[in-house]
Amino acid sequence: MSQHHSMTRKRVLGIAAVLVISVPVVAALQKAPPTLSSDFGQVKDARQAYALVVELAQDAVSTDPNLGRNRVSVSDGVLVYDFQPAPETSLTSRPSRLTTPLELLIRIDALSRDFHSAIPTQEFWGPPLERLRGLASHMVDAAFHSPSEDQWRLRKQKYEDQVGQEFAALAKEVRAFASKTKLDVKTARGSSNGYKVEIRIEPPKAHVKFMTYLDYRKCKAFKLNLEDYWVDLDPGIHALIGKYHYLAEWPASLNGPEEANFEVTDDMPKTFVPKGK
Repeated sequence: MSQHHSMTRKRVLGIAAVLVISVPVVAALQKAPPTLSSDFGQVKDARQAYALVVELAQDAVSTDPNLGRNRVSVSDGVLVYDFQPAPETSLTSRPSRLTTPLELLIRIDALSRDFHSAIPTQEFWGPPLERLRGLASHMVDAAFHSPSEDQWRLRKQKYEDQVGQEFAALAKEVRAFASKTKLDVKTARGSSNGYKVEIRIEPPKAHVKFMTYLDYRKCKAFKLNLEDYWVDLDPGIHALIGKYHYLAEWPASLNGPEEANFEVTDDMPKTFVPKGK
């Protein structure tokens, strides 16, 4: 199995895990999509599902350094904006019908925060973001009430087309504002799919697994089975970015198991060692 795959399902045993992080690369954290019945867990109402997705988006923007990255700024006479969606692999290892509206709401919340900060006296961006929130709500409703995958894909595509139109129109308004106020404009290219991370397990006698922190929070909110979302952490090269939740099954003599969060934000090495070692 190639070391350049981001994550795999092969189990690895060890006592300490060392992460050495270097340069951005493209890789994937992937599993097979769940069945419809597992998308919503114990939530039986579309309005409740949307309320939970809203909370998850707000939490992601405030706690994940990648998903909550800056998307609008003004500095040295240059207005920079980033409307690009987050890569799916930075959101989840198990895409579901809620992935697209959740990602959209994360973008909306980050943009609202940054428009407020960068150009607080302007209001032109408010109505487009509210319309985008409405589209996210419609997506959740369609996800909940589409009995077949074909029907869901058609509805999803319709809303995604409208989302694209709204962002295109908002970009025109941003450029018009910049022109009026004598600002240059730059568009950011979005986030990297990940940093190149070397995983080392020394010696190979403990099982370590992880998931995106957003997946962890979603499992808790929708009462989903965590076992469906864990991905084994193998030795080798991985592409990681943002916030993650991990479980290291150290022996009881080393205060195991150990469950916590970690972040990948730069090239600083990170080391996971049993607390009892």
